[in-house]
Amino acid sequence: MKALKITLILGLIILIAAGLLFSLPQTALAQEETPQPERTHKIYLPIIYKVKPPSSVQSYSIGPEGGTFTAVVVDPKDSSIIYVGTYGAGVYKSSDGGTSWTQKINGLANPLIQSLAISPQNSAILYAGTYNSGIYKSTDGGNSWAEANGGQSGEFVVYDVEVDPHNAATLYFAGRKKGTLVGEVYKSVNAGQSWSLIFSGQNLGSGDYFYDIDVDPANSNILYLAAHEHGFYKSTNAGVSFSAINHGISDLSGRSLVINPSDPTLLFGGVWHGAGVYRSTDSGMHWSQVSTGLPADVEIYRLVLGPEGGSNRPVYACTYENGLYRSGNNGASWTSAGLNGQFLYDFTIASGSPQHWYAGLSYRGLYCSTNAGGNWEPCQQKVSSASITGLAVLLSQQGQVYAGVYGRGVMRTGNLGSSWIEVNTGLTDFQVTSLVALGNTLYALTPSGIFTSGGESWTRINNPITGASNLESYQQFVLERASESEEELEQLLTGRHEENAIEADSTPLVSLTSLGGTLYGGTAGSGLWRYSAGSWSYVGLSGYSVISLAADAGLGRLLVSACDPNGVCAIRSYKNGSFSDLNQGLSGLRTNQVLVRGDDYFAATSNGIYIRDNTGAQWILTGAAGKNMLSVAYATQNACLMAAGGVGVTYTSTNCGTVWQLTTSELNRWSFQAALVDPANSSRFIFGSKEAGAFLWKRE
Repeated sequence: MKALKITLILGLIILIAAGLLFSLPQTALAQEETPQPERTHKIYLPIIYKVKPPSSVQSYSIGPEGGTFTAVVVDPKDSSIIYVGTYGAGVYKSSDGGTSWTQKINGLANPLIQSLAISPQNSAILYAGTYNSGIYKSTDGGNSWAEANGGQSGEFVVYDVEVDPHNAATLYFAGRKKGTLVGEVYKSVNAGQSWSLIFSGQNLGSGDYFYDIDVDPANSNILYLAAHEHGFYKSTNAGVSFSAINHGISDLSGRSLVINPSDPTLLFGGVWHGAGVYRSTDSGMHWSQVSTGLPADVEIYRLVLGPEGGSNRPVYACTYENGLYRSGNNGASWTSAGLNGQFLYDFTIASGSPQHWYAGLSYRGLYCSTNAGGNWEPCQQKVSSASITGLAVLLSQQGQVYAGVYGRGVMRTGNLGSSWIEVNTGLTDFQVTSLVALGNTLYALTPSGIFTSGGESWTRINNPITGASNLESYQQFVLERASESEEELEQLLTGRHEENAIEADSTPLVSLTSLGGTLYGGTAGSGLWRYSAGSWSYVGLSGYSVISLAADAGLGRLLVSACDPNGVCAIRSYKNGSFSDLNQGLSGLRTNQVLVRGDDYFAATSNGIYIRDNTGAQWILTGAAGKNMLSVAYATQNACLMAAGGVGVTYTSTNCGTVWQLTTSELNRWSFQAALVDPANSSRFIFGSKEAGAFLWKRE
């Protein structure tokens, strides 16, 4: 390796002297280290950036299909046109009933979609409610988008956007302010050019936020509102004032409300805390529970009316982990309509084509039925909003790539993404936060412990580490690593759903490596631990989040990247029971990943990729300056080929970091938290995104 590096250095010097190195600016960012007498020390040259991608490269999504699909709408004038909103990959459109899909994100700066609406008068006009960025609008069927917050900051979580069926210029959205639980309802009378606040959760005393707003199809002055913990509200003056309408409702976790357009006095309200569905036959003045046939303690996420049936239109209930339910008798009884065990965000039936049903699922993507729910199949092709938390290859299976997918467990491809299969036998927790390959063993890190596999079935390692759990640190880690809503995180972390809860006496693992046959685990908030003889023991760094581990077998030490409770991070060496500082040159930076290759160390940091050798005095910046780099990888057959993935950018280097190449601008919409060099071809790289699945980058 050293001889190769010397050759590369000499070659670079010649090219620089001749003025032939791409004619690009050269920035002296590195400095020569002081030679040590006991060895020949490396010299790292000034860094040269090649800012344009090579002309002969390709990049494209390779799946896996699925992820969280939050909204589904069908063009009311053409049932073959479908739009879906995803939590991470923006909006997709199908013009052939769901057979093929095209991503529609031009101008859509925020790909976290919470809701979609189509103008009833002009179906080319769409509105997208986003997570933390307010409203976006398209006037050309999704081909382009523009922010439509009308002078507001746009820092809203928009759970629902509604177009007045009688006046397309009048819009409403319901949600909450960014970073708070303060709900707000806004109104626009000029198609989103300007907005005015008409109702606040602060009006409810203890405060609350809003999930759903509906306009009475017979009277635009009548509005209904679903409040998170305050039930349902009604306005009879187009939003000037609202009053509670909860007579007969004992479960005030208002989630969704629908109005029968053939009989606007008939309302259905869905709640979240177990009571199921309520019905009103007098415009919300009185309610009665109508949940016969629904599972016990069912949680309703959304209610949807079927497009046909007059005053007896069927009602559909999208549930949390109980699939889809249907009532054909105004709520008197309910039966399962399929997708058992799934969490449905949204559901719709194509108007004029009542056999075609579409359901947006959490983690698993879009499912379709062509026989009114008789059968369901995934109906997306390479449409992905999956969060990839790790990529790995086993030494004995060089042609197989494994991906940790948050919410779906572990998936595998043997053809670079042409097809994926789930490999989850024995894996009881699908919330995979990290996937690590050590030799011929895979390790999947989850909230409920570590699972190991040789590539087919999984076995849980003992029990989770016992000790002082730090759920706040773990929640932050998951927010950084996985594309999940705050609501789902709350359910995962607080024990609201027992099967997903973190044990009170457990410490979640977030990093893993092995040294000398011993397994080491880094935790979110409880330091470094060691696994031996079937049990865990504490090593050190109490109160720290150990976000990355790497083993230097040659020197018999661990590289430990850890952050204290105040967010101050540093790299330490651990050897023979003691820690020592290894952070020179990285002060004030967060190191997201450390990597050991031979006698070189690499660090993916908040300021780019740094390098030092294992006896060097300090770290030196090598590339991607100013970028929050989350991962770094290397080719097994060529030690000088590396790939780095970060927030919005990916880079490659063919000379150990001396020169970096920006891959392609098309990938800059997503955050890449995993990187892998194709073991069969070192000119191909796979990047795992936080929001939109995996991407393949290759040089032809």
